[in-house]
Amino acid sequence: MIDGMLQRDIFSTRYQPRIQHSLLNLKNRLFILILGAYFPTDVQDRLIRLKSCLQKEGYSNAFLVKDLSDPPKEPGEEDDEYIARKSHFWLGRANVLLFIFFCKGKNEGVATELGLATEMLQPRLVKRAVFYEERCVKKLSRMITGIPKLALMDQYYFSNDDTLCRKARTACFQALHSLFSVSTW
Repeated sequence: MIDGMLQRDIFSTRYQPRIQHSLLNLKNRLFILILGAYFPTDVQDRLIRLKSCLQKEGYSNAFLVKDLSDPPKEPGEEDDEYIARKSHFWLGRANVLLFIFFCKGKNEGVATELGLATEMLQPRLVKRAVFYEERCVKKLSRMITGIPKLALMDQYYFSNDDTLCRKARTACFQALHSLFSVSTW
């Protein structure tokens, strides 16, 4: 019994800091794109809180599309064209895509992004996960709930922002687990 406790203690003091450092390095390298409705503004605020939650957990490269400046807007490009091009640009570069569907949100954009993500070839993509607010999932189009099933994406249901944050951390941690298993990183 004492030998087992001593071995655990030696492991904890010798290897735990290295494991934590490696995990933090991987968290910092993971590029997470959070996709969801920006209107009404209280829904956008919820996306910002999710981003902050992930960043507090060490996922420093968690972003909303609106946070990213590239690619620059072309001269004469309409706002709607630019938003669509920018979203498409970043969908192909993220390691983790988190699609968030809120009851009050105008979800047409995130639904379009979800469709694009299933059709685009993304060799660096580790994880795609869809999150539905529980109280309104039955009101969503069956196309929105069916696409992730066909594409074998993980689906999560949440009732509040704390649950959303916890489940998003789970999806990101699963992506880290995949990175540990892949030697290309």
